Amino acid sequence: MQIYKGATLVYTRKFDPVTFTENGTWVVPAGIRKIAVDCVAASGNGGGAGGRVRCVLSVEPQTVLYLVVGKVPANWYTAEYNASDVRTTADDLNSRLIVAGGGGSRCNHIASGGAGGGLTGGAGSTTGYVTAGQGGTQESGGAGGYPTVGVSVGHAHTAASGAFGLGGNGNVCGYEGNGGAGGAGWYGGGGGSGAWNKVGAFTSTGGGGSSYTHPTFCTNVEHTQGFNTGNGYITISMA
Repeated sequence: MQIYKGATLVYTRKFDPVTFTENGTWVVPAGIRKIAVDCVAASGNGGGAGGRVRCVLSVEPQTVLYLVVGKVPANWYTAEYNASDVRTTADDLNSRLIVAGGGGSRCNHIASGGAGGGLTGGAGSTTGYVTAGQGGTQESGGAGGYPTVGVSVGHAHTAASGAFGLGGNGNVCGYEGNGGAGGAGWYGGGGGSGAWNKVGAFTSTGGGGSSYTHPTFCTNVEHTQGFNTGNGYITISMA
């Protein structure tokens, strides 16, 4: 809140910056109607780096904001919520105002998933004979990886596509042909596919999740894809 006497600024209500490394809540102080938010997602398991979103968020005093901080997934083939976000209702993905997309996870033979963040998350990587998980977009989850057409394999399966909020699971088909999971985000990245036969194992990594900012409440938006390795964090400060 700013108070002027004529054209002279005589008072500004301030608050100290706060950084969340765990899930939590933050109540907008009295007189504050704009805050600066630095929202950073987690990387995938051994995989792609998480995205970052910085913006100015319009708020109402005394509003309770719910901060969800992404963590690196416990394993590389099961999708977990590694995005970070600011929302107005604790358990409602539709209430998210700011989302930083999480990175995709690794697979057996590639130690890097698709980068999280940006309006479209980064695609994963492949060792061949299967496609990688694709990044989530603003409208849909990334496609899951699938075996290349025409390749004869002992076992091969299509991985799960990403969905609203969560990435797709990586394909687990035994031996060493296992794919990495997609990163979470506004929409999640697709999981990586896997295949194997007597020739060898072929794997791919998960795609990154997309970031998002509310088109009305967010201004001065800056997206950075593949920004962070490790767990996420959210910092709120004066705008």
